[in-house]
Amino acid sequence: MSPALLGRAALYTCGVVGSLSYVGATAKNDKYLYMGGPLLAGVTVVALSSLAPMALPLGMRGLAITEAISLYGGLAVFGGFVLYEYVSFSFMRGKPG
Repeated sequence: MSPALLGRAALYTCGVVGSLSYVGATAKNDKYLYMGGPLLAGVTVVALSSLAPMALPLGMRGLAITEAISLYGGLAVFGGFVLYEYVSFSFMRGKPG
């Protein structure tokens, strides 16, 4: 694996987590705390799409769809959890200012 690829992945990860943390830090008190239920539903969909190829006879197209749901859905759910957890932690401890 190329070191440039690892560096690029680390840079993108820092950018995504940093920007979501900034959004959570500058949000009003409990603006994103409603996302707990939808994030749980998203995790369920991602988990079921990961387990579906073991239980269902899927063709190549079905396998590609479940992999895409698992990959991109997992990325979206991860970003949502970063934002939700940052806001919930800052809400519990009280924001300065």
